[in-house]
Formats: sequence, structure tokens, C-alpha cells
Amino acid sequence: MQGFVLLEHTADVGVEAKGSTFEIALEIMAIGMFSIMVSNRHECGSAMNAGPNRSSNGYVEAECSSTDHVEAECSSADHAEDECCTDFAYKPETTIIDIKAQDVEEMVFVFLSDLLFIFETQRLVFKSSKLSLSKEQSCLSGSIDWGRFDEKLHCYENEIKAVTFHALKAEKVGDEWVLRVYFDL
Repeated sequence: MQGFVLLEHTADVGVEAKGSTFEIALEIMAIGMFSIMVSNRHECGSAMNAGPNRSSNGYVEAECSSTDHVEAECSSADHAEDECCTDFAYKPETTIIDIKAQDVEEMVFVFLSDLLFIFETQRLVFKSSKLSLSKEQSCLSGSIDWGRFDEKLHCYENEIKAVTFHALKAEKVGDEWVLRVYFDL
């Protein structure tokens, strides 16, 4: 089953996401992270309840756009930290990512930290992604679609201060990927 569940922890909150591929699990993790921070105006105050699509095992079923994946090829150029945000204010709908990491755990940490940074600095809300992990699992590339945070449409629920490495997990279990991340509130 693809989806996510919120995990309680002292002064933190965690998300466990499952998906048939790493890319889908990562997109579901991003949806879970943003469900902690932002809700639709008609659901204000329900962020930690993670919405109405909860299954009997506690997982929130998540719709993903990451169905078509191609093998990623890392670009040889090193990117400046904010290169993906060039003309960001004028084109807030999509950003391109190219993340290099030592392992999939670091990939999850960097990806979510980047999303959090963009939300906090640009007030953009994650909508979907088209991601591709290289065969060596050392490069993640693709695109992220965003929507602008609008106080008429959204409620700011909880501040996530940081993504943490505490109990971070990214592993393939049977036929699915399981990701677990705790966020400092």
C-alpha cells in the first residue's frame, strides 16, 4: 500500500512513507511533510490528523504523479546552491533538481531539506514531482511542481524547523520502499 503515516515523538513528528519505487515513496514523504505544515483552508487545524483518507492501518493514501521514471544521469557540472531557483519569482510552478549523495538516506535528507528551504523562503507548497534515481542510487534528478501559498486557500499549521537524521530510514522492504524521517518542530 502506498501512503504515509505520522509518527509521534517528543518535540518532533515523523513521517513514514511507502511506495512501490524510491521516487514514489519520496514524493509521498514530501506530501506527508507538507501535510504537517500546510492544510487547505476548509481543513484548518487538522494537519496532524493528516486528512480523511486514513486506512485501517493508519496510513494516509497518497496520490502520486511519479509513475513514469527513467534512469537518472547525473550532470557533470556542480550546481550552485541556488541555481535551481534562477528566475524563481517569475516561474514558481516548476523547479529542476539534481542532487548527489553518498546514499539514499542522505538523498532523502537533502531532498526534504531543500523542499523545506523553498517553502520557507519562497512560500511555495509542494504539489508533485517527477523524479528519477540513478542506478547507482547516488543521484536524484527531475522536476518539482509547486503552488504558491495563499492565505485565502491555505492554513499554516506547524513550523518544521529542520529535517533530522534521527532514526532516518530509507530501505527496500519486499516490493516497496519504506522511508522514515523525523522533523524538528
